[in-house]
Amino acid sequence: MADFTSSLDSLSNALNSLMQTTSTSQSQADLLVEAYKRTQSGKLNLLKDRKSALEKKSSFFNNFRSKINTLLTQIDKFTSTNASSFFITRKVTSSDSSIVSATASSDALLGVNTVKVNRLASNDLLISAQLTASQYFAVSGSNLTFKINGKDIIVSISPNTTNEDALKQIANAINNTSDINATASVVKDTSSTIRLTITSKNTGAQNKITFDDNGSGVLNALGFDNVDPNASIRTPIQNGNQYAHFKIADVSQLDSEAEVNGITIVRSSNTISDVLQGVTLNLLKVQNNNDQPITLTTEVDSSAVQNVISPLLSAYNDILQFLNNNKNLLKDEPLLRNLISNLRVIPSQAVSTVQSGNPQFLNEIGIKTNSDGTLSITDTTKLREALVADYRKVSDLFTSNDSFVKKIQSVISVISNDTNFITNKATTVQRQIFEMQKKITELEAKIEAQAENYKNEYFRSLEAYLKAQSQYTMFSNTASSLLNRYNY
Repeated sequence: MADFTSSLDSLSNALNSLMQTTSTSQSQADLLVEAYKRTQSGKLNLLKDRKSALEKKSSFFNNFRSKINTLLTQIDKFTSTNASSFFITRKVTSSDSSIVSATASSDALLGVNTVKVNRLASNDLLISAQLTASQYFAVSGSNLTFKINGKDIIVSISPNTTNEDALKQIANAINNTSDINATASVVKDTSSTIRLTITSKNTGAQNKITFDDNGSGVLNALGFDNVDPNASIRTPIQNGNQYAHFKIADVSQLDSEAEVNGITIVRSSNTISDVLQGVTLNLLKVQNNNDQPITLTTEVDSSAVQNVISPLLSAYNDILQFLNNNKNLLKDEPLLRNLISNLRVIPSQAVSTVQSGNPQFLNEIGIKTNSDGTLSITDTTKLREALVADYRKVSDLFTSNDSFVKKIQSVISVISNDTNFITNKATTVQRQIFEMQKKITELEAKIEAQAENYKNEYFRSLEAYLKAQSQYTMFSNTASSLLNRYNY
């Protein structure tokens, strides 16, 4: 019995040893697989590096296409038929913009003008008599028709309708009538009284409010028969704020009045564009009799021209910097490498189509070429002086037949004229990326399969070894047991 127990212990020890050996072998197998994969990582990383380089190139062409399109948009602006007009700019400075402000178009005359505001144009305002809100309206009936500004207004008012409800119905009828050039409102002026107001939509005497009761009795019930809408001065028959009246009785007082360079002008609006050539006046506040006129100075607006030029320079600079920053991607792109040098040389080339004696180079109007080839407006005084002397001193550099813009257009034409150049490049690179990814996937699968083969082969060999070792151990233990039994 002791011998049998000893044999079981030996077998148990052998099994434990086998389990420990198997666990250790799994770790060794994993190490073997990782070691093999490391030997193959160089091939895989090489493909991944190539793919990464292609992806950078794809991104480059997509960004380059966007930047070229931005530059082409700017070129189109400067090559349009009216491009030179961008350089004829004017601005008006007011000595007090809270009283008079002004804007100027390109045909405004340079110089100084004075404006004194005597009166602002007003919207005509008709106010009804004061009515007790809760009392019944004096008129009732269906399809009651009256006229406002020559337009028929139709309203139906039921018997025993309060003044408040009747005025709301009348206001809605007016406001729902098209092309009437007036709006109506209901105003509760006290806690118990109510009024109807009619306001012209536009200012001035020519937009005065006219009305005709037309026999309906509606407007008379509002007290409008207290004033004559066709009189030049619409003085009410009964004076007092409680009676119907026009806010401004004298029709002529609805117009604005100003003294421009000492000359009195009257207009229906506070925005006046037909007095000074190319200048639009905005009258904002009435002055006192002893106030000094406002001074308006019209001059060249060089900042507006700067705002026209700057986007072009930015688009030019953007492409130049983009190409310079990506030279490592242009090793096999001679066309784009040459584009850098061809763009950089443009600012140093004279514009041959300017008028005799006018600037031929950008630096003559304050545009500097920086060390990296980019351009910037650094001397605004030069730019302003050239525009004041003659706008063509600036415009010819950008809009004439041999202008800076035309030179850029010529240089990039090798790319822009062939609309498929960048697209084809991008498509080719994208196809290469796809093929490279395919190779990476195939190699990864191949490495995994080979690693699995090595792993399986390792375990097959280990299994055979462990099996032989187990058989040997069992045989040895059996033999020892037999020897002990017979006392050998």
